[in-house]
Amino acid sequence: GVAFWDARTFLPTGRRLPHGTVVVYSADGARIATASTFDHQVRLWDGRTLAPVGESTSMPTGDIVPEFSADGRRLGVRCTGQKVVVLDATSGRVVLDLGSVADPMVTFSQRGGLMFLGGVSIGGIYEVASGRKLRDTGGVEEVAFSPDGRMLALVHEGGVDIEEARSGKRTSPHMHHGGQLSIVEFSSDGKRLLTAGSDGVAILWDTATGHGVTPSMRHGGWVIWAGFSPQGNRIATAGRDGLLR
Repeated sequence: GVAFWDARTFLPTGRRLPHGTVVVYSADGARIATASTFDHQVRLWDGRTLAPVGESTSMPTGDIVPEFSADGRRLGVRCTGQKVVVLDATSGRVVLDLGSVADPMVTFSQRGGLMFLGGVSIGGIYEVASGRKLRDTGGVEEVAFSPDGRMLALVHEGGVDIEEARSGKRTSPHMHHGGQLSIVEFSSDGKRLLTAGSDGVAILWDTATGHGVTPSMRHGGWVIWAGFSPQGNRIATAGRDGLLR
């Protein structure tokens, strides 16, 4: 189950939920989603009263990862058991179900009301509110929206393409990064893109030209995490060589 703690005193509040090995809040705190690898269910709860919302949703055996949309009205759920669904967070009703998807992903834009649903075999851009599919992207390995939701970075076989999120129009040349990419992230202003992965290298790109703008940041093993500081003027990387830079 889930226990709740006071963030100021670090003391237990006494409030609990009887379900979940994974828990996420919506940004406004109005909804809580729990998922369990034991019963393979996803459940929604009222964030204030902890009352259940709607019926639970069954998922295949595997790790379950829930994620709320920026407005908190939708819950995307992916499972390593090759399934992707989107729930209405107000009712718990399933509004989209892609069925079986290899290496499934669900990613919401922070602005613009868009989401990517798919995996390595299929993929598409959908409107969050209506669930309407805008276009196919094909299968991808990783995906990231720019902070304003206007651009989309798609990882294909050791390289990245940046497109207009709605139209699919390419906005820069293909950016080749060898090896398997596990990190792709836009800077806060959308002018830079950070990629990293199995070749032990992190690269910072100019999103307009598709050119690298700094020397490669190297580790002695797979780069397992990389990200920008909140101000966007620093980058931190962590590798399997045990180093944080």
